[in-house]
Amino acid sequence: MTSVARRAVNRLQSAGIYRGVLGRYPSVREALRLEAKTIARSRSTEGHLWQMLQSDEFWRMQISDLLWRDGTTWNGRFVAFAHIPKTAGTSVTWALAETIGVPPMTFYDRNRTRPRAMRDVAYWPLFSGHDFSVLDAPSTHFAMTVLREPRSRILSLFRQHESGQFRAAYDGHLKRRPPRNRESDGSWAAWLVRSLDRPSFARTLAEPGVSPSATSYRALMDTTGWESRLLQGAARVDGVAWAHRSEELQAMLDTAAGGEVTLGRRNVRVADGEVAPPRVRISAADLRQIEAMAAIDMRVASVLHDQAGLPPLEPAEADRVFDETVERLNFEVDR
Repeated sequence: MTSVARRAVNRLQSAGIYRGVLGRYPSVREALRLEAKTIARSRSTEGHLWQMLQSDEFWRMQISDLLWRDGTTWNGRFVAFAHIPKTAGTSVTWALAETIGVPPMTFYDRNRTRPRAMRDVAYWPLFSGHDFSVLDAPSTHFAMTVLREPRSRILSLFRQHESGQFRAAYDGHLKRRPPRNRESDGSWAAWLVRSLDRPSFARTLAEPGVSPSATSYRALMDTTGWESRLLQGAARVDGVAWAHRSEELQAMLDTAAGGEVTLGRRNVRVADGEVAPPRVRISAADLRQIEAMAAIDMRVASVLHDQAGLPPLEPAEADRVFDETVERLNFEVDR
């Protein structure tokens, strides 16, 4: 067998191993690492598989598929949590899991498409992730989401990007250091321009088959009448709350889980007592863009107010939350 053919076979084997164990394709780096191990020592694949089975990723992404058995009857609650990034979603997910009594079936980086994945595992009581709309959720599930004051969320997204923690870090062989920024310009200003292509709140209510790019801030800024396409999704929402309103959030979680939920703090970027990140200055032009993006999200919130009973966020309250986030995340605003 030629070296080219051997490498092709090894990469197919790598893809099969990762899809079979973790439910996803390997990155180029992971495939090359497994290939190198196999070449160096023929039995190293067994150790690699063992490390994968011990990793957090396996338990979060695949174990729920393996625990369930055909014919199992679930008499508890069914919840589908459409997690908008940086809205306390990690804390919400695990609080629900502890109360409902099962680990979440997560949809963050699965190899199956959203609607098909939901249909395949509709029996599972708890879904959570960025990669689905509430309209993808089975009708048996309590469909819910959590919103955050939009300008504050944008600042938090940047701090997450800056820290490198937007890349998953798993145990064992999947442990990765925070990557260096591969963009030509990793500054705040450059990131803010790129963030126009991020999905807005509308992603959570999008019709099945709509690509995330179609719900980006840039796409919606150039479109009119798009709120009408969110009505069906908003009507499907059984529960929605603002992240900073703890009593309303708690009430929604208790209703979803059918019991008292204990909401902890997970995945907090700047925890109490930690050194603050480098100070970032928000220029007047930056602030105008942030407010334009926030206006898109607030239009989605208005749809949720009309269709799902989301309490309105008054300007004075929004400004207070934003100012608190500016201080906590060490930004400086030119007003």
